[in-house]
Parts: sequence; structure tokens; C-alpha cells
Amino acid sequence: MTDLDRPRGRKRGVALLLAAVLVVVGSVAAGQVTTSRELEPPSPSDVAAATTGTAYCPVTAGEGSGAALVLSSASDIDSEVAITRYVDGVPTVEPPSLLQAGTSATLPIPADQLGQPLTVSWRGGPMVASYQLTDGEEVAVSGCATSPASQWHLTGFDTSLGSESLLHLMNPFDQDALVSLQFGTAEGRVELVIADEILVPAGSSQVLDLAQFRPEAPDLAVTVTSRAGRVVPQGQVRLAPPAENVEGPTGTALIEAVTRAEEDIAVAEATSDGVTTSWVTLYNPGTRAAAVQLQVSTPLGDAASLASETTVPAGGTTRIDLQGLSALPRFGVRLTSVNGVGVVATRTSAIEDVQRTGVAVATAVPAAAVGWTVAGGQAASSTVTLYNPGAEVATANVQVAGGMPETWTAVAVPPNGIASLSLSEATPEGPARVSTDLPLVAGVVNLRPESATAFWSATGVDTGALLGGGQAVAAQRDPGLTSIPAISATATPTPAVVDESGGAEGGIGSEAEDVGPSVTPVPIPEITPPVVPSSTASPATGGTSEPSEDQPAPSTPAPAPTPSGEPSASPTPLPPGTSEEEGSLFGKVRRGHRRRPTAR
Repeated sequence: MTDLDRPRGRKRGVALLLAAVLVVVGSVAAGQVTTSRELEPPSPSDVAAATTGTAYCPVTAGEGSGAALVLSSASDIDSEVAITRYVDGVPTVEPPSLLQAGTSATLPIPADQLGQPLTVSWRGGPMVASYQLTDGEEVAVSGCATSPASQWHLTGFDTSLGSESLLHLMNPFDQDALVSLQFGTAEGRVELVIADEILVPAGSSQVLDLAQFRPEAPDLAVTVTSRAGRVVPQGQVRLAPPAENVEGPTGTALIEAVTRAEEDIAVAEATSDGVTTSWVTLYNPGTRAAAVQLQVSTPLGDAASLASETTVPAGGTTRIDLQGLSALPRFGVRLTSVNGVGVVATRTSAIEDVQRTGVAVATAVPAAAVGWTVAGGQAASSTVTLYNPGAEVATANVQVAGGMPETWTAVAVPPNGIASLSLSEATPEGPARVSTDLPLVAGVVNLRPESATAFWSATGVDTGALLGGGQAVAAQRDPGLTSIPAISATATPTPAVVDESGGAEGGIGSEAEDVGPSVTPVPIPEITPPVVPSSTASPATGGTSEPSEDQPAPSTPAPAPTPSGEPSASPTPLPPGTSEEEGSLFGKVRRGHRRRPTAR
């Protein structure tokens, strides 16, 4: 062998070695891929329904106005409720109280707390909360949000001359929130630099006049996006003509926010008669134009085809006048996106007469629920409406605590039709609870025949969505994937010592799992007459819970623990006889943040 041949042999040996390494690596990779493919499709498992929850109520009343909080039981199980008020940004938890099954309680809000947000946490039976605003003549009603979200959509505002639109941003958490606003107009989306960074301090509420951002916009929508923290928004609109002696809608209404745009939504009731007009304001927060199909119950002639498709521009709004579309003065409305782009909608009704004026707003919701809670209705002047957007007859069972006609247990709702139930035929002591064999939408409208005082309307709450449950697919780990423990390059943190004795508070063990807080139901205190004219809500009787003598003084509240040991994102109410130190609705621990060890 010559010297010239030796390098060649070395090269050949290196090549063979590399080939062997590649074969081994390829075999390992193939084995991992094969293992990964052997996973069986996950099957859904049962998810328990919620037994606790929190309602978030941005209180929007101002000087010279009145307000009330209405708590309504949504089941046959008593609810233990605890109200948290935010006074100068500090949460103050009131003693828990008992809301009897099927009943309602109306709690007037003191004058010195009208501008302060509040939350209501429940445990046991589900409960819905709504907020009523009054100036002595007009009444506006809105449901309280059942959970926070990172993005919200509202539509139905008007900032044209003579009208006023306000956006209330509530932050009941212990972290400051930074939000941005995007506006939807008839021309499309509008993004402004001045609305890009709005600070809402922890435990406070901010009020924004939308005319300062987008003036002279008759059909205005808003998307609220949290860039840090979380907020709960509430809209308020006051419609009025631009000048005296000019005809136009006049009145005040509250606008509920929704967390997502949907492809199939409906509102239970709209009115078109000699003195009342209704219209729908559509908002498309997406990036593509939406093609929306309108359906009304009992359509008049070819009215359905005349408004069968309406284009809503990307990021924009569109108004649809409902005058003369149905053969009946009161009818249901369904909106379906035919090109897969979700929309948000509100229905506005306005009374314009020589003797009375008023405005009411209701939010369109997904038309796919079989259980509803319709709260706030008054026997003297309220009507519960059931709208069936489907093609088959739906049978509804309507339950009202206190007394109702026997025929309400089997109400037939015709296809694409409505059924109206006047609460004057019942003696309601609580909300109307509706269960049906087919999906429909339930709502309530309050109007006195002789005047527009206390003219308002609201869509019911989907009880199933409130409780959750059903089935879901649990997360699974691919065994073909490898995991490497994360090790700090600068320092190794010392693991925390966990008390596993099970006997001490916060311990882990059989005793901690078996022993729970002793709950003694406490009735809601006797309530003064509600601020809403002619309200018939009957409060529960009883006293209040008193703290024990050896109970420690209230201190900085801490978040309620979860089975995983992490702070709960949706706090639960205090059990009776428990101090704020042992567990309050909102703590001061920043959730989801870890402090990186300092390099030494």
C-alpha cells in the first residue's frame, strides 16, 4: 500500500462510521414515530357541572340615579351567595346569605356605592345576577357577566348629536389591566392611537365617553381587548333627537357585552306596531365580510326573502330595520351567517308617542339552548317570550315560584313562531325557569300598557352554559415524545416544603380531603322595596351571619385554593363563620407569575 492510498482508507472508514450512526439515529426516530402512531383516538369523558360561580356587575349609575342588584335562583337548590363591593379599589366581602331555590331578591344599592363595581359569588344551586338602573321614571336592565374574558364585543351604541354612549370598564382583580379599543362603523373598522392603551387600575372601574373617540356615529360597535389583566365591560346608551321639536327615539338602555361572534344567533322578541319600532344592529369583528340571513317569525308575504342576505363589512356594522317584516306585532328574530363569519347583534326597540317614549335593548344569543332562566320580570307589566327558530314544534315547561297557570307546564311553541306568557297571570316570587325538548330562545319585555315607564327588555340566561358539564376530551401526552427537565443556568431554586400531615390548614392528606367547611345557610336580610316601579320580587327572610369572637380580624384577602394548590381563577364565596383571612373572593397573590432566581 502506498502513502497515497492511506488517506483514502481513512476517508472510507469515516464514511462507514457516519453511515452506522445515521442508521442508529434513524432507527430511534422511526421507533418514536411508530410509538406515536400507536396512540388510540381519545374518547370524551364526563365533566361535572359547576357548583360555584361568580357574576361580575359593573355598576353604571351616576349622580341623581338609582340602582338595584337582582339575584335570581336558577334551580331547585338553594344558593349561598356572597357580595363583594369595591370601595376605593379595596374589595369588601359581605357575610354570605341564602337565596332560596326558585326565588329572587332585589337589593337596592346605597347612594354612596353607585359608582362602585361589585361581584356576586354563589355556591350550591346556580344563581344569575342582573343590574337595574333607574332615574325615577326610566328603567334600564342588564345581566351581569358570568365570567371574565380577554376580549369582548358590544354593539348598538350611538354618538350622533343629542345621544350619549358610555363604556364602563370594570377590573375586579388584583392586577392592573391595560386594554385597547377597536371601533366598528358602517364604513368598517377604525383603530385609534388614543384608544390603544387604556389603564384600568385593580379593583376599580373606568367610564369612557365614546363620543371622544368616535363622534357622530349612529351605529357604533366596540371591541375591548385586554393586553394585560382582565376587565368586564358594560355599555350604556341614551338616545335623543339632535334638537327640540325633532322626532326621534328617546330613552336610556344598557348594552351587554359578549365574548365571541357567532354564526347563528337569535333574539326572542321584537315589536313593530303603531307606536313601537325595532331594528337590529349587526357587528362583524372579523377580517372578512359576513353574509347574514335574516329570519322572522310569522313573516309577512315575501318579507323574509327581501332581507334574506345582508352584507356586514369586515370590522363594520349594519342596521336592519324590522318594520313591516312580520304579520304579528311581536315576533322573534334569527340571524344566520351563511359564509362562516361570526357576528354580534343587538335588537333595539323604541316607543315614540305623544304621551310616552322609551328605548329597550336586548342582545342576540346562540339559538341552541334547551334551558333558560328569565329574571327580573314583574307581574304587573312583564311578558316572557319563547321563540322557536326551528322547523318542528317545541314543547316548553315554564316554572315560576309562587304560582302560575297549569298550562305553562306544556307550552307548545310552533315552528318559526313564538309563545307569549304574561306574568300578570302568575304570582311570581322569582324568575321564570324554562326547559324545552328542542332549542329555543327565551326573553322578557317589561312595558306598562298606559306608559313607557320602566320599559326594558332582556334575553334570558342559558342555564346549561352557566353550569357547564357535559363531555370533553381530556389532554393526553404522546409517549413518543421525550421531556427534559428545565434547569436554571444561573441557580437551582430550593424546593418548597409541603406539609403532608393533613391536619393543618392547607395540608395535603386524607384528613384535608375528607373535612370541608361547615356551611350554615343564612337567609338574605329583609329587603326594602326595589327601585324598579311596581316590582313584585319577594325577598327571603332571616338574619345575617355573625363572626365568632375568636375569629381573627380581617386582613389582606387570599385566593381560594383549588385541588391543584394554585389560586382559583374564579373565586368562591366565603363560608359562613369564615374570616377574610381564611379565604376571600379576590386575593392579592398575582396569578400565573413566577420569579426567576437571581444570578449570583
